[in-house]
Amino acid sequence: MRETKKVNTAPALLLVIGIFLATAFPVMATQPVVITDSALNVQATSALLKGHVNQINSDPAGPGIIEYGFVWDTISRDKPGNIAPGQSGYSGKWSTSPPNSIINLSYSAPAGTFAAGTTIYYRACAKNGDNEWGYGGELSFLTPPAPAVRVSPINGDYVQGNSVTFQWNASPGATHYSLRIRKGDTVPFYKQDVGNALSKTVTGFLNDGQEYTWIVTAQNASPNAQETTPWKFFNGPYPPPSVGTIFPPTNIQATTATISGQLTWNQGPLIKRRGFVWDTVSHGDPGNIPAAQAPYSHKWTQTGDYGSGTYSHEIDIPPATVIYYRACARNHVEIWAYGQEHNFISCPPAPMPICPVPTQACAMNHTTVRFQWEAAQSAASYSIFVRKLGAHTPFHQQEIGNQTILDVTGKFPDDGTQFEWRVRAGNQSGWGEWSAWKTFTNGTLTAPTETPTLLSPANAARIPALPVSFTWKPIAGATKYRIQISDQPAFSRSIFSRETTTPSCTTPVKNIQIQNETGEKTRYWRVSAGNAAGWGPWSKAWRFVFGSN
Repeated sequence: MRETKKVNTAPALLLVIGIFLATAFPVMATQPVVITDSALNVQATSALLKGHVNQINSDPAGPGIIEYGFVWDTISRDKPGNIAPGQSGYSGKWSTSPPNSIINLSYSAPAGTFAAGTTIYYRACAKNGDNEWGYGGELSFLTPPAPAVRVSPINGDYVQGNSVTFQWNASPGATHYSLRIRKGDTVPFYKQDVGNALSKTVTGFLNDGQEYTWIVTAQNASPNAQETTPWKFFNGPYPPPSVGTIFPPTNIQATTATISGQLTWNQGPLIKRRGFVWDTVSHGDPGNIPAAQAPYSHKWTQTGDYGSGTYSHEIDIPPATVIYYRACARNHVEIWAYGQEHNFISCPPAPMPICPVPTQACAMNHTTVRFQWEAAQSAASYSIFVRKLGAHTPFHQQEIGNQTILDVTGKFPDDGTQFEWRVRAGNQSGWGEWSAWKTFTNGTLTAPTETPTLLSPANAARIPALPVSFTWKPIAGATKYRIQISDQPAFSRSIFSRETTTPSCTTPVKNIQIQNETGEKTRYWRVSAGNAAGWGPWSKAWRFVFGSN
């Protein structure tokens, strides 16, 4: 008897049924539900758009949001279907993707640049994980007009009279304007909507120098119009510039000095001219007259646009003289003002040295050297500077009181050394200019007694080519040197001789008479030092060999 095997067909049946149901009734993807919220911070050219998505309310089990954003335009458009913002028909769009899929979110983004006074239509939008886009309802807002641009009165200006006319330029997007005026910063004086006018004349001012502030607001149907910042003006006569004279001057010399002034600007129109007046006599305040008409004998001004700050100018002055000066300035309505008068004394002129001079006519006994000069006008002290002739560092310098003779003992060598010296005078303003240099010689000048030490070329050196450069050590008290070259060791015949003021000499080829000779030739050279008193002894002779084997 055959055994019959029983087969379980239930799983296969369930699979077939599942495929049938999936085919006959496909699962429908769901667009995200997006809500467009009211925009915030609406400005003339920008706004903060807002929206939110609540996926749980539409489908708790649905896919999360993977992209969200906004679309906007200046005209209203139908709600887009399941299409990306770039195909929505709106001219403006913005979107971003979160790091991870999000179920619920509220979001915002700045948008622009809009035109002032324009209606903007916008929608929030989002895309879920099934790549389904959803759009919120369309909302709109009106951008406010551009801020008003004021013309007059300008900030800090002075306006005279019982009435003041306020002016501003047309603002894009504005349908009407309002004008507000306050006394000082807080007390109300005038407030009115002036329609679409671009100016308004307001009366009732007292013309007494009172400070006011004024504000203009450009408006349309938008509630977000912004008023201008307050501008200040003064109702009354325009005051003179605020100008001061800075004292003391700087860099005072015998014939020049730098004087300084200071301006204080009150935020009105800039100061148009500034300068100085000065003289050797004192004058009263010139008042409201131009510097060119002031009683001071000298004046200097410059034209420009100047605010608060200091300025200066170097003036030419006579030495040892009291100088009186004032700073001055003129504003844009031709009002002049002058600072306080100050004075200073210029430095003394350079004294004239009398002795010692090169003739040694003054009292010098080789141990004590007397320096003497003419008195300088207004000098209160003197300064002397002495150095060896041609040196840079001082040999003797000294500041002394108001005297014109100075004896210096035990410092200057009695050996005929030459010196140069100068003197200057000083007073309470500082030191004047130095006098010209004067030279003198202390003691009896004698010829050098030392013999120069030869340096190069070394003794017995071989010289492969011409020319030849000779050097030696300088000798104290020497002002000149002479070099001699011979082909005889006893210098019985000289083939080259030259004087020089430096301890070196370069001989041209022709001067040592060996340019046409062949083989090695020996030459001898020596040097002696000299000055105005004569020549010293010759140095020891060195030789050099020229040519090749």
